[in-house]
This record gives sequence, C-alpha cells and structure tokens, in this order.
Amino acid sequence: MKETGSYINYRGLTVAVIAAVTLLRLGFVLWGPLDLAPDEAQYWDWSRHLDWSYYSKGPAVAYIIAFSTALFGATEFGVRLPSVIISALLGWLFYAFTYKLFRSKRTAFFSALVPLLTPLFTTGGLLMTTDPPLILFYSLALYFFYSATTVTERRKSGGYWVVTGIFLGLGLLCKYTAFLIYPSLFLFLLFSRSDRKWLLSPWPYVAFLISLLFFIPEILWNMKYDWVTFRHVLGQTHAGDGFVLRFDQFIKFIASQAAILSPLIFLGVLYGIYRALIEGVRGSRAHLLLFFTSAPLLLFFVAKSLQGKVQANWAVLLYFTGIIAGVVALEKAALRRPYFKKRVRVAKAFAVAALFTGLLFAFITYYPKAVSVTGYKLHVKLPVSKLLGWQELGERAGTVYDKLAKSGVTFVLTDRYQIASELAFYMPGNPATYNVNFGRRMNQYDLWPGFYSFTGQNALYVEWQEGPLRAEVKDMFASCDAGERVKIVRDGEFIRLFKLYSCYGFKGGINPGVEKW
Repeated sequence: MKETGSYINYRGLTVAVIAAVTLLRLGFVLWGPLDLAPDEAQYWDWSRHLDWSYYSKGPAVAYIIAFSTALFGATEFGVRLPSVIISALLGWLFYAFTYKLFRSKRTAFFSALVPLLTPLFTTGGLLMTTDPPLILFYSLALYFFYSATTVTERRKSGGYWVVTGIFLGLGLLCKYTAFLIYPSLFLFLLFSRSDRKWLLSPWPYVAFLISLLFFIPEILWNMKYDWVTFRHVLGQTHAGDGFVLRFDQFIKFIASQAAILSPLIFLGVLYGIYRALIEGVRGSRAHLLLFFTSAPLLLFFVAKSLQGKVQANWAVLLYFTGIIAGVVALEKAALRRPYFKKRVRVAKAFAVAALFTGLLFAFITYYPKAVSVTGYKLHVKLPVSKLLGWQELGERAGTVYDKLAKSGVTFVLTDRYQIASELAFYMPGNPATYNVNFGRRMNQYDLWPGFYSFTGQNALYVEWQEGPLRAEVKDMFASCDAGERVKIVRDGEFIRLFKLYSCYGFKGGINPGVEKW
C-alpha cells in the first residue's frame, strides 16, 4: 500500500494537524464554558487521597492528576492538561503504528486524522477520565508488541517484550477493561502462521508476568476492602444475571457506538474489521493483528449488551485498531483498478461523506449550541449538561457554608458522589465532603473515613431534587432550615435544581446504609 509519486509531506502535515488541534483544546480548557464532569471531579478527589487502588478503577488516573495539579494547582487546567497531552501523543501513535504496519505515510495520516473527527476522541482530548491513559498505554503496548514480533533475531526482541509488559501493566492500573487485551494478542499469535513460534518462546510469558506485577498492589488493596472493585466490575458486567436477552440494550449499544464515532465512521470501522479478516486469512500479518485487536472486543461488548446495559465508552479500546482498519480498507477500495470504477466512486463518496459528518460531529462536540439553529437544544438534552453549573453551585454553597460555620464546626454532606466531588473541587478552600449512603450503590466515599463521629456538628446538606427535605436527613439532625434553592440556568434554559440545607446538631451514629455493589 506504499504510495508513489506523492508530493505531500504527510508526516509534517500530521504533526501540524495534531499541533493545531492541541492548541484548540488547550484554549477550550482554559476559556471554554464547561465545568469539570462529575467523574473528573471524583478522580481529582481521589488524587487528594493517593492509594494503591480505588473502589471502581485503578489508581493511574489519580496519580496523573496528582502530578499535574501539583504543578498547575487544583484548577480545571491542572486536572485536564494531562488529557490534552495524552491525546496529542495518541494522535502520533495512530500515525506511527499505521506506518509501521503498512509503510504508507498517506494511510498513516488519515489514520491520525479520523480520530480527531469523532466525539469519542474529541471529548477524550478534553476530559480527564480513565479512558485517555488506558488507550495510550494500550496503543504503546501494541506498538512494542508488533515491534517484538517483527524482529528477525529473537535474541534482540527481549527489550521490546519487556516494554510491552510494562505498558500492559500500566493499562491495568487504569481500568480492568485492559484485561481484554490479553486474549486478543494470544489469538493473533495463535492464528498468525509466522508468529505462532512465539508461543514456544519465553518472551510473551515474560511480558505477561511483568504486566501482572503492576496489578499486585491492586489485588492487595482489594483484599483489604473485601474485593470491592471485583464485585463492582462483576455487577457492572451483569455477570450474575444468568441467561437473559436484552435486545433493547443491544440496539442502544449499537446506537451509542454510532454516536460516539459518528455514524459513517462507525460503518467504516465495521467494514474495516471485515476486510481485515479477509486480508488476514489471505496471509497479511498486519491485517490479522488489526482484526484480533478489534473484532473480539466488539463481539464481547455486543454479547454483554444482549445481557444488560453497556456504557458507550466501554468499547473504546477496539477503536484504536478499528479506525486504522477502516482507513486502510476504504483507501484500498478508493484506489482500485479502473475496471472497478463504480466501486471506486462509491468508496470515495463514502470516505468524503464520513470525513464530513465526522467533522460536523466533532464541531458539535466543541460547540453544541450550534445545533440550536435547527431548533433542537442539544446542550441541555445531551450529557454535556452534566458539565454545566457546578462552579455556580460551589460558589453558592461556599457562601452558605461560611454563614453556617459561624454557628459552630461544620461539614459538607450530600447523598450523591457526583455532588460531593464537585463541591470538593468548586467550593472555596476545597473542603472535605461526605456522601451519605441511604441504600445507594457503594462508591469510594464509603471507603474513606466517614462523618458518623461528628456528633453535635452542623452540616451543609446538598440535594439534587425538588421537594421537601427527605425524612432520613431530618432524623440525622436536631433541626434543618427550609433550604436555599440554586437553580442552574443557561441561555434562558433550565438545567437542574439544587437545594442547600443548613442543618444543626448532628446526632451521630447513624446506619451507613445498605451496601450495593
């Protein structure tokens, strides 16, 4: 697939595009309208309590945020800068890995360009969650894995296998989804005739053991806390639900994947995976690797969606090689010989339309209010609304908290981890916050020292709902006031309503609630 006669410096163009998008993202982080997402605020709060692991995820995201905020402060820029940097590195890895596979700078350029036109990688370049470091470490592990298998002399491949193991291990520190990488790499080694010999070599097993060394602290941490993360993951994957078929969830999962990639790019990925299988069967190692690092993951999450709800971002790992496979397949279809004129025209038209719709989706991700010209208020109806109003809430809560503190020692309490995290970040002074459990699913706040011994203290209690204060809260205190309403409105549209209650004389010793995994 090596291009000939091209006067375009695709390598330089790739660097220029990545640099331009990175600057755009930095500007958006610095001056954009979006507050931290609840998960971002939660991971920041984790970074204030560094540990070997956390309730629902590994510790990598907390370590990264802790390092960044140590340099740039507890600011939105400090939290989100790592995501911007990681996304720039990832863009280059799309280019570098594609070039390593196919030795085509043009194909490598488009492989780096397409992710920039998807909401998945657009939001990943702005929001600091567990996904950016996960896919970065995965792509690096894949790069060095392929490098190890292409070394002609086995004795020279050891270093590549060691580095592969390190990045696989770092992936395990991000998210347990990283465990799905191992079957994919094993299947490639098993079915690739020229690579099957590696299964008789010690090096793949050395890489595997090195990666597991990174996971030992997480195991020890889970032993301490009764395996809470394992229980949480099993619950999220519906492992105990038995045999069920949820076609509604399957449809929602497919629709979510089309939404986070844009519909035509998603179709291109599916076509690319199919073509990767065909070319892999014909003997292409590169295509076989693309297939086994995308198709099994897709099938796994499709199967899980038939059993229950699958979050849109859970399948993120398959899109590193899935996008590359789609680009490679469409480029080949668009450059076929003249007697395939109709197919060539269709392929070119599809590729242009996919890039255009991707650009449109990416633009809407940055500027959702642009859709208002159609009469549809996207910035309120879709998840971006979750990133609005938190700073305003924090400022108002800080005012109430200061007044309440004049009456005695005061702590901050809420019934949702999202509110607890956002208040901790946006309230002046970044106070410790607490999340009472009235029977909800567990979270990290349940594992940290609680507020149950704060007998006699006052509390600022924050709820995200309309209506009177819940009876359970009234029973916890000697008295609570009528509450102050904080109505979040943007561009004249209602977003959500919070109630801030000043509560006096905590009675202490309450039942922490029912644990749900």
